[in-house]
Amino acid sequence: MQRYITVEICENKKEISHPFSSNFNIIRNNKLVSSITIELIIPVKANTLIFPYTSDVDEILTISALCDGYLFTGGQDVSPELYHEKKQPYCGELSPTLDTLTKVVFEDAEFSDKAILGICRGCQILNVLFGGSLHQDLNIQYQSNNGKHIEHHQNKPYDNTSHKVTLNSDGYLHKLLKKDELQVNSVHHQGIKDVGIGLSVNAISEDGIVESIKAVDYNFMLGVQWHPEYNYFRNDDSLAILKAFVRETAEEFSL
Repeated sequence: MQRYITVEICENKKEISHPFSSNFNIIRNNKLVSSITIELIIPVKANTLIFPYTSDVDEILTISALCDGYLFTGGQDVSPELYHEKKQPYCGELSPTLDTLTKVVFEDAEFSDKAILGICRGCQILNVLFGGSLHQDLNIQYQSNNGKHIEHHQNKPYDNTSHKVTLNSDGYLHKLLKKDELQVNSVHHQGIKDVGIGLSVNAISEDGIVESIKAVDYNFMLGVQWHPEYNYFRNDDSLAILKAFVRETAEEFSL
């Protein structure tokens, strides 16, 4: 059976930039309309598949059964209802369909212990699905306890870095990258407030925002608030994170 790494699809996005290849396996209306085997950034043959924009649970699970790993991408704001809050005026556009899609895929991955890399929104919803909460808007709701202020939504180009994060010395990223600090890009207005149950903090920004989390009891469920896909081609740390995800997914396939 052909196996896949999957990429979420966001509403109204006709194309999704992917760090591993310009080619995809795309399913629309339950039909595979494009199938191309690709060489990833490490020597592993695999395929990428973009989920259709749907909240149909049966359809999602049918596609998910083909998959060995999941990339949760950026996109609209996570619905505050998922962390038991009311939507505030400063919360952005929501996508209940994308929330449902991600939740169903997460529960399938959780059951099978498949690899997940969450980027930006993907990191935030990973935190929420573990029982955590979010600041609906950092500029309005978050007050740093150390007096520092960071602009978390930088101007283009997004492959530039804009602020520093400190890595937890006991965390996965510290062991992977063998560094105490990283320079990262930043394109978000929401952020983690309460960390979900069973998650470890891997990185914190200079103003105290949690910027990376990892599930303690699972092999590879990692979230990063920054965007390694924007600068992996010239940033060794971003490349290392993406390689780690692909490597873990390939190991799932080999089992």
